[in-house]
Amino acid sequence: MEILISEKIDRKTRESLSFFKTLILRETKELAVEVKNVIEKNGFIKLIVEGEDLEVFLNIIKNNFGLAPSHIDELKINPVFKAFILSIEEDKLYLDAGIIHPKPFKVYIPIRTLWSQLTYGKKENIKTILTQYCLLKDFPVEVRVINIKEDEVEAAFSDKQLQFFWEWQNLPFERVIIADALIDEVKKAVKLAEVKKDVAEIKSLSLLIHLLTCKLAISSKDLAFKLQKYLPTTRILSFTPKNIKIDC
Repeated sequence: MEILISEKIDRKTRESLSFFKTLILRETKELAVEVKNVIEKNGFIKLIVEGEDLEVFLNIIKNNFGLAPSHIDELKINPVFKAFILSIEEDKLYLDAGIIHPKPFKVYIPIRTLWSQLTYGKKENIKTILTQYCLLKDFPVEVRVINIKEDEVEAAFSDKQLQFFWEWQNLPFERVIIADALIDEVKKAVKLAEVKKDVAEIKSLSLLIHLLTCKLAISSKDLAFKLQKYLPTTRILSFTPKNIKIDC
């Protein structure tokens, strides 16, 4: 059986595949399944598995990582799905969800929806909105289908995703977003930079995107600066609530 995992790995393919395989084998070691292969497919992770406990295995994968909606018909059954920031046009934010059957489908959020959901009606340009919310390329988001067209899917952020953004804005914690690193690399950098005492939580949003929540009165800009020394090839952003701006 072939399974497409909702994880973007095209920036660190080899390391991500190895790390994912280790994770999945650890999670499913008691199951009667055999992971025949773990490969990259259009920037996502594809598994080939066999065994009697496939249904249980699928549930574990779905709960821990998510299954990519590789066929457009899947969105008609389950209109809420995970996608990743891809690119922008003047009036659209494009996302990558892994839909390739029966042909590749583009997923986008129109700017009018971004105004309604993220800027409270203020007509900001898309680059400004993405900067304000630290929505860098490959950032994972949960969206829901609004309309399925001939070769495009119009979407909007789900209620769960909007709650996530609301918490960013309204809770008094600054945050650091780290992209292009595995969680082990992030934890090592936190230790080497001697900033563990400043971090309230480390949370993985995907295999390569991680969120560090600062303790009260800790500057995300200062924390990001210290971590960059030990993660020189990563993208690191800092987020300050209320002000909705990037400091790094």
